[in-house]
Amino acid sequence: MKYANLHLHSIYSDGIHTPQELCRLAAQKGYQAVALTDHETTRGTEKMRQAAALYGLECLSGIEITAHGLGVRYGGFHIVGLNIDPDHPRMRAYTEWTEKNITELSVRRLEHCLKEGSIRGITWQDVEERFPDVGWYCNEQVFKLLQEQQGLADTEYWTFVNHFNGAPVKGVSNSLPAEEAIDVIRASGGVAVLAHPHLQTQYLPDLAAMGLGGVEVDHPDLTEEDSAEADRLAQKLGLYRSGGTDHTGLMGNSMKRGSGAVLKNIPLVPYDADVSNGASREAFEEIKAGSRT
Repeated sequence: MKYANLHLHSIYSDGIHTPQELCRLAAQKGYQAVALTDHETTRGTEKMRQAAALYGLECLSGIEITAHGLGVRYGGFHIVGLNIDPDHPRMRAYTEWTEKNITELSVRRLEHCLKEGSIRGITWQDVEERFPDVGWYCNEQVFKLLQEQQGLADTEYWTFVNHFNGAPVKGVSNSLPAEEAIDVIRASGGVAVLAHPHLQTQYLPDLAAMGLGGVEVDHPDLTEEDSAEADRLAQKLGLYRSGGTDHTGLMGNSMKRGSGAVLKNIPLVPYDADVSNGASREAFEEIKAGSRT
């Protein structure tokens, strides 16, 4: 069992659990520390901190930023920021920008689906009223509302997501250049970590030169070869070793539901898999000590 789960998502981005539910599940599984790393938002940070204290868990503030560069397609990198200051001006400016953009993107996607008739019976106002505290709206909130109001099953999740996200919407950016994403994290006092680097370990030297401070070596979507190579390069480049479940399996996974789920080049873990990925206590303490410096 790993000491810390440093990659978790909540209802404030694309997770299916509240921060309190995440902490309860983490404590039940035996973790001693957690980090909430919602996509492009820090709205759940304070609730996560309070819940962690309730369950006797150490807690780091976090975020996961979508990035691109080094020849990798738009949004090809996911960079986790650990032990950030969510109220730092650079971080607040970033989350305000990206919350606005992803919400606009989701509004346009829903409008397209309503116009073509693939979604019926809901409006964007319905989505906002059902999730009033969320700032980073994506396909997850729309699907959840359709489940509650129209009885969609989990097995329909991937068909819905692929269609919804495939709506022909242009002109809305939700990805930073990798160097800028790393800089935002570092400016806010955090450690920038390359998340789930499946088929991406070759980019670690260049990302490290940009200021990347760590890499996930333990994640349910990494093969044994991925983990071994990430660990080798972490040692060579002096990077922190991190890891977490990415809200997978019994920790609450919203991104691997349904039948026939296929993401190109990613070995998906079954929704009900009992995963316990994370970071060792030593790695956790190194990350905690190495940030905010």
